[in-house]
Amino acid sequence: MADRQTGQDHMEGKEKLAFSAVILNGGQGVRFGGIDKQLLEIDGVPIGFALAKTLVQSCEEVLIVGKKNAIYKPLEVQQIEDAVPGLGPAGGLLAGMMKARADWIYLCAVDMPFFSYSLSKYMYGRALSKEADIIVCQYKGELQPFFAFYRKSLAGALASFVTSGAKPSLRRFISSRSYDLVSLKELQDIGEQEAIFCNINNSGSLDAARQIALEHGLFIDTRL
Repeated sequence: MADRQTGQDHMEGKEKLAFSAVILNGGQGVRFGGIDKQLLEIDGVPIGFALAKTLVQSCEEVLIVGKKNAIYKPLEVQQIEDAVPGLGPAGGLLAGMMKARADWIYLCAVDMPFFSYSLSKYMYGRALSKEADIIVCQYKGELQPFFAFYRKSLAGALASFVTSGAKPSLRRFISSRSYDLVSLKELQDIGEQEAIFCNINNSGSLDAARQIALEHGLFIDTRL
């Protein structure tokens, strides 16, 4: 079991990686009685703030797409609106691509707070060494559109995709492009994949996330 760590202790001495992180923050919180998901707390910390803080310490730029909130004021982040509202994660990714400075975008979701520096560093290394447009994990038999890298140069293709009239599924977009797959075996070698891909979308998954935090802390790398 990994020791529980604060964000500062967790990232001390780690190099900042030269990618832009984009956090999508557009969930309506319907299953939480309308509570804004970014304000849900683990260990007394809003999950949106926890994720943004670790990303600020990990990479060169952090953009948050969706509902703006004052909790991020202490952090060096940029809060922006969806480029085309109502198009889901694909539209949010497009908004981030249009504003990001780096050549590679690391897509995150506010309701997946267990960021892994080890995984991001491993995948970013793959991004720099491969010809693929997207570096993506496979978990539980499915491509995972979050905690995935996308080339900024995909913005034109993504804009055409989200305005094509069909439902803009990110998995469908990934499948239409050249992508490099991080296998389950690679994920197992890196660390706590069940924590990394924990998605807080109802009260049960929030309880599960809080249990993960009790066991590992909010910062779950096991190979730092």
